[in-house]
Formats: sequence, C-alpha cells, structure tokens
Amino acid sequence: MIRKEKINSSTLPDINLGHSVIIQRADGIIEIDCCDNFEYEVEHIQENYNQIKKLVGTKKVLILSVTKPFTTTTKDVRDFIASAPHRAFVKAEAFLIHTLGQTIMGNFFLKVNKPIVPAKFFKSKTEAEKWLKSFE
Repeated sequence: MIRKEKINSSTLPDINLGHSVIIQRADGIIEIDCCDNFEYEVEHIQENYNQIKKLVGTKKVLILSVTKPFTTTTKDVRDFIASAPHRAFVKAEAFLIHTLGQTIMGNFFLKVNKPIVPAKFFKSKTEAEKWLKSFE
C-alpha cells in the first residue's frame, strides 16, 4: 500500500510490511510508520532491518520510527534495538511517541538498555527531525 500524502516524499514507493511502512524520504531520513494496536517482536524488527538494508546497502542512515498510541514492543525487541545490529547501518534513531506508557518505556530503554547508537524519544515530529538532522 502506498500512502497518498507524504511529507518530504521521494520517487521511491513505500514498502508495506503489514506491521510497518518503510519510507525512504527525499531528505535522507528513513521513516518507519509503525502499526497501531500491535506488539512488535524481534522478527518484525529484523524484517524492517532487512528492507532498510536493501534500500541503503552499507550506508549509515537516520531513522525516524513513528509509533501510534497503542504500538508496543517486547523486552526482547528493546534488547535487540539497543544492540550491535543497529551499529551496522543506523547513525541515530528518533522515536515519535504519544502516550505516558510509551514515555515510561522510552526512558527505561534509554537508561537500562543503553542503545548502541544515539536514540531519543519525541512527542513532536518536527523536533525529532531536527534532532536527527544534527547527525548529518
């Protein structure tokens, strides 16, 4: 499914994996639109990674993960995202969040999991994009 409206769109089509839509934006940011009412497992994140690697090869990129109010992850996902596979192709990752529960889990992720690449949680897409672009 290709979204009809895109901000910073590129000429490449979106990749719809069912649980995530991956968008290669014209500004160089890879945006991952996460599914609502969905708990991500490691295999979903690995599928996202595989698609991103197909898009960018060995180039390190900026990732904007856009969650929905009821997007959640397992403990295994948080451990996986904080670990070595991220270093191979991610410069920095911003997460757009919406709820108090996501804020609490985000703070826990940053303090306990200690991601291997710069990561930060935002309530504003504009602020997330500004932070990401500081890594260019």
